[in-house]
Amino acid sequence: YADLKIRLRLFGSGGLWGWFGIFYSAKYKKVNMQCSQTENLVLITTKDGQKIVLSPSDRNLFLATLITSIHNAQKYASSSGL
Repeated sequence: YADLKIRLRLFGSGGLWGWFGIFYSAKYKKVNMQCSQTENLVLITTKDGQKIVLSPSDRNLFLATLITSIHNAQKYASSSGL
């Protein structure tokens, strides 16, 4: 969490049950946080440059599943001519 260098909550809730909404990070600029904890954070940057921060309970499992899903989607898209 400290690595994000969050400086300002632009729109959302931060604290009691987590951090949800749009925050300003000195390091990453505008980020959409959907986190119930400050451990195991994952930063995802979309094709259009949006940054989303999630806090899965099992970071390694989440990342493995995400990478597999992206790989399968790319394989399907190339085989179907999309």
